[in-house]
Amino acid sequence: MLRRFVSLFLLLILLALTLFPWVEIYRDEWGVPHIFGKTDPDVAFGLGYAHCEDDFWHIQQSVIAARGQMAATYGMQFLPSDLYARLLRIWPTVEQEYETQISEDGRALMEAYAKGVNKYAEQNPDQIEAPVFPICGKDIVAGAMFKLPLFLGVDSLLMRYFDHPLLSSSNQMPFITMGSNVLAATAPITKDDVTLLAINSHQPWSGPVTWYEAHLHSEEGWNMVGGLFPGSPVVILGHNPFLGWGFTVNRPDLIDVYELELHPDDPDQYRFDDQWLTLEREWVEISARILGTLRIPIPFEILWSVYGPTLRNPEGTFSFRFAGMDRLGVFEQLYRMNRAESFEEWKAALAHGHMPMFNIGYADHEGTIAFVYYALFPQRNPAYDWTSVLPGNTSETLWESYMPLEELPWVLNPDSGFIQNANSSPYFTTHGEENPKPEAFCPTMGIETRMTNRAFRALERLGSAQDIDWDQFLEIKFDDRYSDRSDLPIWIKWLQHADLPWTDSELTALKLLSEWDLQASEQEPAASIFVLALAYARKQNSLSFNPSGIVNSRMTQHEWIDAFRKAVAHLDHYFGSIHVPWNQVNRLRRGGLDLPVGGGPDLLFSIYGELTHDGRLQGFVGDCYTMIVQWDRAGTLYSESIHQFGSATMDPNSPHYADQSPLFVRKEFKPVHMTHETLMPHVVRQYVP
Repeated sequence: MLRRFVSLFLLLILLALTLFPWVEIYRDEWGVPHIFGKTDPDVAFGLGYAHCEDDFWHIQQSVIAARGQMAATYGMQFLPSDLYARLLRIWPTVEQEYETQISEDGRALMEAYAKGVNKYAEQNPDQIEAPVFPICGKDIVAGAMFKLPLFLGVDSLLMRYFDHPLLSSSNQMPFITMGSNVLAATAPITKDDVTLLAINSHQPWSGPVTWYEAHLHSEEGWNMVGGLFPGSPVVILGHNPFLGWGFTVNRPDLIDVYELELHPDDPDQYRFDDQWLTLEREWVEISARILGTLRIPIPFEILWSVYGPTLRNPEGTFSFRFAGMDRLGVFEQLYRMNRAESFEEWKAALAHGHMPMFNIGYADHEGTIAFVYYALFPQRNPAYDWTSVLPGNTSETLWESYMPLEELPWVLNPDSGFIQNANSSPYFTTHGEENPKPEAFCPTMGIETRMTNRAFRALERLGSAQDIDWDQFLEIKFDDRYSDRSDLPIWIKWLQHADLPWTDSELTALKLLSEWDLQASEQEPAASIFVLALAYARKQNSLSFNPSGIVNSRMTQHEWIDAFRKAVAHLDHYFGSIHVPWNQVNRLRRGGLDLPVGGGPDLLFSIYGELTHDGRLQGFVGDCYTMIVQWDRAGTLYSESIHQFGSATMDPNSPHYADQSPLFVRKEFKPVHMTHETLMPHVVRQYVP
């Protein structure tokens, strides 16, 4: 009898281990979660739970947005978000393709992550924003399908063509920015032949695409650390023991607009080659909250052609097609990259082909460095002008396949010993003949040729360096100078050559700018003048600056002079002086912290600030989660990381809400712990979800 009881007991234990995840979460002194599990799905479960502890708000918003329920939850201003989700057919595509496009292993990961989120929701029902729980793996995939097209600009393009009285510029879509740096160096320009990698994304400091750090470790071999967004079951950028990578946003031509030729007697039919096809048409009702719990249904017409989502407006009927619009497997692709142990395995994961775009910089323990201008480039007919509205009446403009990975712009182990990208042209990735050549690539790809100040400085610093060690690499990463090849010297000359009656304060400011060495150091008053002038130029819509760089497409000399004068008046009014150190103007604020910080727009140490009530610039986007990674000649790994705030991204009561900010402003990092042995001395909390 006892033997039977023991056997039954062991069977129940085995069943429990099979049905329930085996995972432990270790929080280090910075609150970073290190998730150790038996299997990869166990780890994904733990990640879902741990991230909810720090940011349940944005994780559930990812689900709500992908389901098209933002307006019902938060108000009518979110109608564009819900309409976008419906126009892109996110959920119908997920329902149809989930089991065919994503492998069994990949689905197990998604479902486990969703279960971790569900467990947190069950334990914290007071934090639930909308009746969407329990969620499933399809919700996780749908969240990625919602966010990725935002990086392409699909949302703004659709809204430009949509004609509806309830949609306006005040309506809200998620805030996506277009910045980042990635730098890598190896022999022959590094000291002792080490290999160095800087992963340095520029994202908003709050919101649905702010970075979160986690370390994932399973007994099946998954051992990855890095940054991820709310709702991601895998690390998006970072490193494992063997290799690492960083992303920057690129802007190839991946979206096409088609004008349909409608039947003269039936506006629901359109010509396609020698036949008339009928638009797929659906009337949907989007629920919108207007007063308290009161919600009203708002009808919208959803159209679809062979090209994709379709909109009518007074100018005509237009269809849209963009890269990756029907591909679900970006998280599985990233998971394969997480698990890769060599350049060949990592490249094979890239070939999975579900991520629509991004520049990627790579380095590994064998000393390999690489850059790829990655995108799902449509196989287009070169007879058409793909930069303008295309005829939507012919199969000649309907692309259905993508260029192979080998045909993209690559730089692999250049003789220069370095690669870099800072949202800049791939044709200037390094020094020497190994840069990609523009003539080698089809014009329909729309590869950008623009350069940023950050790219100029990376080329100047890495291209002239020898015997780069860890400290010198950090110095390059935190470079705070504007290049002589940037537009800044031109703008200063505009002021110098203007024959105008300047005030005494303006003359003082002009002298400071004229003598400036373009170094935006923390004590430099000329930097205060210049960046405040940029802020006013942006405010008057004569200039745009974002993490892709400073864009001077509209600004005239007159507008720049006006912005300069406003900056001088600003300094006089708020500070009573023109000689104001830059870090007294530029601030990092979080909770009760108000810290001086350097950096600036389009610097390798990028900080973008918004004007505040007290005359300061408060950082809101730019340098954020950053990793510096090194492999020595023997392949031994060492890395450090920093977050601009801390691991508790949404909990102001947590000690980790802003505990990394003092390090961040001092340009310091904290060590990354990749093994159980090195981690344990730093663990302050250990628990099972």
